[in-house]
Amino acid sequence: MLKVSRRLTSFLTFFVLTAAVVLATGGGLRAQGEGNPFDIKPRLGQMPESTGPAAADVPTGNPFDIIAPDSADTLAAGESPQLDLGGPDVLTAPEPLEGFILGLMLFSFLLLAILVTLFRPYFQKVLSSIGNDNLLSQAHREYQQGQQFPYIVLYLTFMINAGIFLFLLIRRFYELPVAYGNWTLLLLCIGSIVGIFVFKHLLLFFIGRVFPVQKEINVYSFTIMVFGIFIGIALFLGNVALGLAAENLLRPILWVIAGFIGLVYLVRSVRGLLIGSRFIPLHIFHFLLYICTAEIAPVAVVVKLIMKQL
Repeated sequence: MLKVSRRLTSFLTFFVLTAAVVLATGGGLRAQGEGNPFDIKPRLGQMPESTGPAAADVPTGNPFDIIAPDSADTLAAGESPQLDLGGPDVLTAPEPLEGFILGLMLFSFLLLAILVTLFRPYFQKVLSSIGNDNLLSQAHREYQQGQQFPYIVLYLTFMINAGIFLFLLIRRFYELPVAYGNWTLLLLCIGSIVGIFVFKHLLLFFIGRVFPVQKEINVYSFTIMVFGIFIGIALFLGNVALGLAAENLLRPILWVIAGFIGLVYLVRSVRGLLIGSRFIPLHIFHFLLYICTAEIAPVAVVVKLIMKQL
């Protein structure tokens, strides 16, 4: 009897425990299907989908908002931005004029020292021939007898000094904006002077061959050479003054140089008239033609070339 009671008690205990486990398991499953009491339920309904601009693209008035650019404004993949390189031209610094002029002056002093050392007697002959017809004729006879080289060298020196004077006149006095560098402009100025006088002597040579005035033409051509050498000697000093003087002194210096050259040119013209005095009345037309062609036209051409570069 006692054994039956113990078995019944054990069975009831097992049944109660099994029922408790089943009930506990079913309650947990039902609790999982129900809503979590700690979940936050939304008070508003779900927002409908919109085809308009995103909220981030709508300006809110806040200056710190970041708005994505439109797809049309974005660069394609692999495309690099194009830089606008257009703009004002880069201005290059002009060539230094002061150092160039100083170099020219040093060159002039060196050239003068060499010429005085080598051709001192011919300097004296040129200076004496300016005011004396007999000394000019004597120098011309020596020239025809084979002493051409010293006179040609001194004559070329005159052309170089005249070219330097023209360069200083353009660069320093008038300050013309010529589209050339210092060296190029200097060579053009010297070349212009050389071209003018070579043309003049070739024209005189042609006239002497065509008309029976070859002797007088030779004397006049040598006279042009002697007076040119005289002006070239004076331009050594004139170029130094024009190149190194203060700006307020440039105009008076230029007037002095121009007056000196004009006076020498006037004396040379009178000397030329005396040389050809026998033939001028007989060939007045040819004389005027020579004046216009050899004296006026070359100067006009040089002035025209300079004005064309402005």
